[in-house]
Amino acid sequence: MTGNFFNNKANSKQTLDINKLKALRENQAWTQEELAHLCNVSTRTIQRVEKTGHTSKETLKAISSASE
Repeated sequence: MTGNFFNNKANSKQTLDINKLKALRENQAWTQEELAHLCNVSTRTIQRVEKTGHTSKETLKAISSASE
């Protein structure tokens, strides 16, 4: 499952569809820790993104790369 779980905004903050992000992670059988490692971010960052859907452009790019 790749692709369109991003709800891009014009500003520097990005919003993700948290349900699609969780589904991606679970379909890949990744823990939050494993996804964080793949994205080179902290586990706390993945937890926050999954809870709020808000992220930086850099984290968005990292999650997108991991999903391909």
